[in-house]
Amino acid sequence: MKGCVDSNRRLRRRDSNSKATMKGPGAPRSAKIVSFPQSEEVLRVVMENAPIGMALVDADRTVVYANQSYADMFGYSLAECIGLRVADLVHGPMTTQAQEQLSSLVGGEIEGYRADRRYRRKNGELFWGLVSASAVRNHRNGRLLYLILQVVDIDKQKTTETRLADALANMADALVVYDPKDQLVMCNEQYRTMFPKTAHLRRPGAWFRDILRASIEAGEEVGIRPGEEEAWIEKTCASLHVIGDSFIQLGDGRWLQSRVRPTADGGSLSVISDVTKIRLAEQKLAELNRRLEELARIDGLTGLTNRRSFDEALRKEFRRSVRNKTPLSLLLVDVDRFKAFNDAYGHQAGDDCLKTIGRVLKKSLQRPADVVARYGGEEFVAILPETSAQGALELAESVRRAIAGLKLEHSGSEKGIVTVSIGASTFDGGVTRASTAADLVKAADDALYDAKAAGRDQVCL
Repeated sequence: MKGCVDSNRRLRRRDSNSKATMKGPGAPRSAKIVSFPQSEEVLRVVMENAPIGMALVDADRTVVYANQSYADMFGYSLAECIGLRVADLVHGPMTTQAQEQLSSLVGGEIEGYRADRRYRRKNGELFWGLVSASAVRNHRNGRLLYLILQVVDIDKQKTTETRLADALANMADALVVYDPKDQLVMCNEQYRTMFPKTAHLRRPGAWFRDILRASIEAGEEVGIRPGEEEAWIEKTCASLHVIGDSFIQLGDGRWLQSRVRPTADGGSLSVISDVTKIRLAEQKLAELNRRLEELARIDGLTGLTNRRSFDEALRKEFRRSVRNKTPLSLLLVDVDRFKAFNDAYGHQAGDDCLKTIGRVLKKSLQRPADVVARYGGEEFVAILPETSAQGALELAESVRRAIAGLKLEHSGSEKGIVTVSIGASTFDGGVTRASTAADLVKAADDALYDAKAAGRDQVCL
């Protein structure tokens, strides 16, 4: 290599009568092939046996020597390469940054130059190449003698990178990669778009903890309890290293789904999707199902619990009464002479009467645990947890008086107004004859029969 930097032992060229004149495009003059003196044999051997394309370029940016790999890469013969201008091989203008770097290399301000750009083969085909350049100078005056170029065909790699970049730019989801220390390595624009309040921080080099703290301060996410911010940050950072899916609720009403997958190096890759429409649809469906479930448990006429729900509630309360050894009472309410009421005033008036009685029952039995239901036809039933026989009688009497106090006209009744008969029964840890929920209902029904037999508008236990 010493001969390459000694102006007195510069690489000698064949004279201009050599048959190896340049046959490539834009040849301004006869090409001269470099012949290496003995002291430069090492350089020649290195270049000729290098697996990558190598060439010597003079100060005029003209190729004065190239190896076979370089010639094959561009589709020329070795003889055709000599005298080619670098500009003839490059496709398109150089970027301003590349021009500045090359000028700095030629001027001796930097020792090397490295860039990837597109080149043109002899047949016009374009490809991506990675070029590295270093300068050979006169060791006495520092004048540039040659540039040593190394060019690697990276077309497949660049095509893959371009396709990946296009895919990342055009995919609907956000993609972000963090290293093992939770530092952001790569993300697409969608990642920043999904988090507008902290978009300026979500760039390569940022720490995940810093992003989360800024997100808290900006109120970007909801559901973070005051005083638990640091615990939330630690938990969220830890989730980066565990396979899992999670939902993120933002303050602007949007929902995001994050799918985290750890990478082989200990980092993580997350794909984040905007699932707002899906989430809202799920919430609406859940609400609809809840309402349908409620409707399935509600009597359509009175708005009270229906018979099916009453049966379920009674079984549940009876088991609880047995377990806790607490009393459980039941009221069975029947509208007196209701058929005669319907015959005299019509079914619409009958329905209105039942609605009114239902409202009175619901108002009279206001404890959260009490259950008031329409048992069927003109019959109503009430479940009274932790209520003794005496308490049940008192409640039943208050209901009877409240309904009689409405003074709803009833020409078909001997009372002249709408009245009710009520049968009450109580289970008290096996003290009474009721030993099952069905027995409790049967006892209330028997008491109701007694109340009717006693002249109606009565309460019997």
